[in-house]
Amino acid sequence: MNMKFLLIFAAVAFAQVMDPQQVEKEKLAFIERTVIEILVQGQFPEIFNARNSQLNQCGCEFNANSIYWGSGVGLFCKVTQEPRIKHCGESCVSPRGENIILICPDGWQQDCTAGCVPPTFGSVVERARFLEEQVDKIVTYGYDYIYIQDDYLDGCGCTDEGVRAIKYGTQVGFECVAPEEPSTEDCNGFRACTNADGTPIMIFCPAGHNPTCGGCVKALETTPDLDDNYDWMVNVLTGYVHESKQILQLVPHYQRVVDCGCAGEVEEVAYGLGIGHYCKITSPEDIKDTCGPNMICEDQSGDMLLHLCPGGFVPTCEDGCGYTWKTEL
Repeated sequence: MNMKFLLIFAAVAFAQVMDPQQVEKEKLAFIERTVIEILVQGQFPEIFNARNSQLNQCGCEFNANSIYWGSGVGLFCKVTQEPRIKHCGESCVSPRGENIILICPDGWQQDCTAGCVPPTFGSVVERARFLEEQVDKIVTYGYDYIYIQDDYLDGCGCTDEGVRAIKYGTQVGFECVAPEEPSTEDCNGFRACTNADGTPIMIFCPAGHNPTCGGCVKALETTPDLDDNYDWMVNVLTGYVHESKQILQLVPHYQRVVDCGCAGEVEEVAYGLGIGHYCKITSPEDIKDTCGPNMICEDQSGDMLLHLCPGGFVPTCEDGCGYTWKTEL
């Protein structure tokens, strides 16, 4: 879809080139916001170390649920019994007045009001390393939300058994039994390994990873230049959001749709990065301040469009939802 740039907040647009320090800040902000968006939308008990056996010893009769306040990052369980062990998590009172335990991933700060929030960092290097650990965890434990189309698997020669998460070696990626050669050139799987029965298998890796017979490994060399780490994290998170959007249901909340003045149905972006949604609007005056960052675009029919992006991404006419450091302001 070709669209024409109309405005961002104002009627006059100008090109602005960010200096390297600002680009670094924007990339780190994108990574942090996207990590938070993923942790808010999904359930990752492994990342939160929320084992039922421990929760029971902490006095929780029921499983942990995602918090619905503050940052939205965190799990909580209602304390119904006297805890039998210490160090269970932060003891809090929920917005409903119930005694709970707030559970956060390792390294995150626990705050009864804000939920789980990133810690205060002493340097940019510390922040980058912390965020890279979060990205690694999402890749390792977030496989339940990755959607792979059946037609794609058929074209790769996978059997009807489908794909399975790799539970050996690096424990990253998927595999399928693929006795037949791929029938399409679109298959990006790695078919150079066999299973215990000697049958060829196809290995699929997330963005930013290379396939091996021992699972998928990070395509990132250890260098003193953090720019490579930033780009790697941006690439991995963009790929993850794109591949998980169907199951994570990364759709705009109905209140945001109203605040942004959408006059028609919200459609999924199928161009650019293939991330986010868009809707038609009748007038810029219908856009409220609570809509968030917005850019009015025009499609080939002359209709005005507005893009609604998940956390971390910003609206652009070219990509639908893109990056702040690549957007003309």
